[in-house]
Amino acid sequence: MAKDKTASQRYFNLRPFVLFAIASVLGVVCTVLSVNYGFLVVLLPFLALTIIGLILVVAKSKELSIYTLIMALLFILTSLVSSIKIANINNCVEKAYPSECMLSGKVVSAKCYGGYYSYILKTPNYNGDKINCNVQFTSEYELSKGDIVSFTTSLNPIDKSEYSKFLTDNVGFSVNASDIEIVGQSNNLFEKCYLKIKSVIVEHMGEQAPFALALITGDSSLINSNELSNFRFSGVSHIFAVSGLHIGFLVGLISAFFEILKIKREKKAFLVTFIALFYSGICGFTPSSLRATVMSAILLFAKAKGKKYDMLNSISLSMIIILLFNPFDLLSTGFVLSYGCVISICLFYKTFENLLKFMPEKLGGSVALCLSVQFGVSPLVCYYFGYTSIISVLLNLLVVPIIGVVYPFLLIFIVLTIIIKPLAFLLKAPEVILFLVRYVANFFEFEKFNLFFKFSPIIIFLYYTFAVFATEKLNFSKRVKLFSIIASTSFLLVVGV
Repeated sequence: MAKDKTASQRYFNLRPFVLFAIASVLGVVCTVLSVNYGFLVVLLPFLALTIIGLILVVAKSKELSIYTLIMALLFILTSLVSSIKIANINNCVEKAYPSECMLSGKVVSAKCYGGYYSYILKTPNYNGDKINCNVQFTSEYELSKGDIVSFTTSLNPIDKSEYSKFLTDNVGFSVNASDIEIVGQSNNLFEKCYLKIKSVIVEHMGEQAPFALALITGDSSLINSNELSNFRFSGVSHIFAVSGLHIGFLVGLISAFFEILKIKREKKAFLVTFIALFYSGICGFTPSSLRATVMSAILLFAKAKGKKYDMLNSISLSMIIILLFNPFDLLSTGFVLSYGCVISICLFYKTFENLLKFMPEKLGGSVALCLSVQFGVSPLVCYYFGYTSIISVLLNLLVVPIIGVVYPFLLIFIVLTIIIKPLAFLLKAPEVILFLVRYVANFFEFEKFNLFFKFSPIIIFLYYTFAVFATEKLNFSKRVKLFSIIASTSFLLVVGV
């Protein structure tokens, strides 16, 4: 009787959490589709998973039956949470409102688009009553996250065809606002900390304050729109979105400090996770910061318990946790690109590292990291923004090490300044470095170094169908992987042209 293939002989090794994450994603996607195509879009996949699981139980395939039934459970859970959120928005927008309302509430999100600002008001009051969903409003007034504002407007419900654009932020209305009055500040601890950090940066870092604030909190609303666009064209604007880069530096810094204090591993894992989660709260619990925090926590507790860490399972588990709490994060660009980057590193880093063995080890590792991200997320960047940078690998090799120096010192000096104000002079050092980075960046028009493509979902699907054969998670030969990289990249360029 033939024996089972070993892990090295199989084409791939089954990871149950990957299957669970896929089921969770499908639960959200099917629920969103059901808004336009009916409830059968949700019911049929759930019944299919349940029936397959029961068949496997009867067939005495215990492990696969358990996996399939867990998939069915996660599918229905994410679908249920999604349905509740959609029903809540429907109830809000279908309610009768007066032609003009006096809205008052807390600003929880602020974005700058050239000459105007876009804000999100959290479950505001109108004429004394509460609206159980958020309101997006645009204005020429510059406000800050945590401001409590009041203004008169007409409530315009969003169209159901545009739900996917607003569900992430639980938005049910989109309005214009003028004559805005700031009536107070938030008592939320996270927002108080954010405002304190912002006040320290703005007071002591001069013209570099917008960049320092974006680097520490992910809030890029103060950066000049033209300069921010130039950074986006360069392919390094991810430094202004708190994610794995920032959380990794923070976790490494705090872990090293606790190591000096000789704190036990289990206690250290708990404390570092708590601090990272608190920091994520200051940054607004964005999908990218939460993803990085959950993955860091899994790594820390795995090390503390002496367990093997599997990056793909960690990615999948973090995705499941986030989608159970806020399933519509799946629809946000930040969520997709954040997970796209880390999945690309997980799948393709080793392949590029093996192809670059002729380089010095550290340089080859850095280039492989940048190439794996570029290879993995370029189609998604083109889908969302319509372009991809051809020099982003080079620029990331230059910029990320600089940020690796600036970020921890900037964070430490801000904390020290908050505690002991006379130490504010320490912020001059990161201010000078940020000035030099901006000075050099402003010499170039990075838009000239971009390829402008706009790919459809079917093209992206075909690209990843070719690209997946390049991953180290599939046990194919080096020749097959190299061919996969060349074929998928060529396909994208030919289609784009």
